[in-house]
Parts: sequence; structure tokens; C-alpha cells
Amino acid sequence: PPGSGGADGGAGGPAGGGVGPRGPGFDAPVAHNGYLWWYLDVLDPVGGFGLTIIGFVGHVFSPAYARARAEAARYGFGPDGRQGVDPERHCALNVALSGPGLSRWVMSEWGPGAVAGGAVARDAAHLRLGATTMAWEGDELVVRLDARTAPFPAPLASPLGRAVRGEVRLRPLAPPAAEPVQLDAEGVHRWFPIAPVATASVRLSAPALSFEGHAYHDANQGEGPLERDFARWDWSRCTRSAPGNDAQPLETTVIYDTEPNQGRPRRWGRRFAADGQWVPVTPDQEVDLPETGWHVPRRVRLADGARVAASRPLLSAPFYNRSWLQVRAADGTPADAMHECFLGSRFAARWVRFLLPFKMRMERPERPAALLTGPERRP
Repeated sequence: PPGSGGADGGAGGPAGGGVGPRGPGFDAPVAHNGYLWWYLDVLDPVGGFGLTIIGFVGHVFSPAYARARAEAARYGFGPDGRQGVDPERHCALNVALSGPGLSRWVMSEWGPGAVAGGAVARDAAHLRLGATTMAWEGDELVVRLDARTAPFPAPLASPLGRAVRGEVRLRPLAPPAAEPVQLDAEGVHRWFPIAPVATASVRLSAPALSFEGHAYHDANQGEGPLERDFARWDWSRCTRSAPGNDAQPLETTVIYDTEPNQGRPRRWGRRFAADGQWVPVTPDQEVDLPETGWHVPRRVRLADGARVAASRPLLSAPFYNRSWLQVRAADGTPADAMHECFLGSRFAARWVRFLLPFKMRMERPERPAALLTGPERRP
């Protein structure tokens, strides 16, 4: 594909190696104090449903992981006697489902002992977090969800909360080719565009819901916490569909707009075609969006004369916001975008870390007793 390019601090060029076309394997090593997450989303422009799933090894939004890192820095070593903290002691699953009259939010974390106890397992082809699995089956990324929401601090393994169960099948339109891309000047944080143009089917039994839409899948990996290196992080993926067929994507534009705690901002983008080719784009337009109820200032960067026609909030937190944007290209062609904003300084605030457990579940470290056996539930 064409080379990368960028503006205002550089374009994120290729970084490192040893990564397959589907990005980091589910068993990829993760540095102490670091993280590795696999992200996918599905947008159904017809029905108005949206789904986001993230599996974390090293939960970047975990107050417990942040406290453990701080203690390790204070004493010079972590719980395993090494510098820093093993990210496998803080794994997590995030699921956000929204639509007309519907909202489900899952943020479950597995703490120390989850790997040894069997609640968390991973190999090159599979990731299991509790009873939820993520794996490649042929050319499809398949997620089998079995999780519960936590509307307030729930007791350990509490039956409270609403179930989210079902299957998501994501199909890349082109063979994955996840060349890693640097997100910072030192290459500490990296992005892997595994399947930027994809379709997906969602079949849920709880809640009872089925839909299809255009989809997106990537991975991010870093050797330290986000808030240490980024004051602000804005990301968006904007997908244009075929005329008359909203579920058939033609291209996806991904834009990163990051402000490091030290150094110059880095703003750049790539436009991926359905055949897997990509070209650089210059996100030279900054569009202010309404401030959230938590007073998170929102903005999105666009390219080539595009504009935001409408904004629908999907998630609002004191340090983070996720929105579904309806975008119009310069020629009036519609597109749908997922946009997120992360404020590193806000996340580091004590009052924010005090509030976060109110929307999280701390899960048992043992392998779930109800977990199905067989190849579909490996490892």
C-alpha cells in the first residue's frame, strides 16, 4: 500500500515487527505496566443499533491497576518481584450495546489469580475472559458473549445485573494486514488496523436482538499507562457505505488526534478501501462538539471537506466519551462514524478513580462453572 503521512507532529509510521496479519496474537507478550486490547464495533445505520466490545490484558481504565503500578513504583518492585505490574493481573471485558430504547453496559475485571484460577485464558488463536470468548474461525472473528452488567458496585460474582449473551461474527472485506503504527514519538504505544473495513452480524439471546451492520476491528498495545504519556486522545473511524445499502461498507477513514504530555500534537489519518489498500489523509478540519455533562470538551477532526451532521452520545464518563456521528462528505454523501475522546489528566484524578468502580464488576478468579466445554469455548 502507499506510504503513510501526516501533519502537526508526524504520521505514525511502521513500528516494530513480528506481528501477524491479524495483529498481535491473543497470547502476545505484554510489558509490565503495559496493555494490549482488541477492539471491535458494529454500527447498524438502519435500525440505529451500535455495539462495542473490548478485551483487555492490562486494563487501562482500572483504578486497581493504577494503584498497583503506583505501589510498585514506590517500593521498586511489583507483586511478582519484578519492576512494575504484570498486566495479566488486571484483565477486563467491556461491552456497550445501545439502540432505540436499549442500553447495556458491561465492564468486568479479573484481578490477581484469574489466570492461575482459570477465569482468564489465552493462546495464539483464542482469548477467554470469564465465559466470553474471542477467536478467529476461518476468515471470521467470532465473539461469544456471556456477561453481566454492573449498575453499581456489585458483590463478588453477584447475580445482580442484566445478562448480555449471544454471538458476534465479524467478516473483514479484505484479508487482514495489520502493519503496526506508532502513536507516539518513542513508539511506546502502537495501533494495529486489523480489519478497518468489515461487516458483522449480531445475534443476541439476552437481550433478544439481532442486527447487521458495517464493522471495524483493531488492536492497541503499549508499554505504559495512557495517562502517563497522553494529555488527550481523540480517535474516530468513519465508514462510507454503498449507495442504497447502508450495511455494505466501501471505505473507512481512521483519524488519530493525540496530545502528548510532552512534545507536539500528532494528527494523522488513513483511508482504507474495501480491497485493503489505503492512502494517507490530512485531518485539517477541527469540529467542536457539544460539551458533555461531565464537562469533557469534545472535538473531532475530519478531512476533505467533511462535516458533522448529527451526534448521538453512546457513553459519557468523567474522563471519556464515545459518540456515534453522522457525517456528510463534501459532496453530500452520508457516512457513519464512531468517535472517542480520552482525557489522561482527568483519568488520573483521585475523584474519578473513586467513581469508576460504580460501573464495574470484580469477577471471581476461578473458571466459570457454567462455561461450556468444546472447541467453541477454548482455551
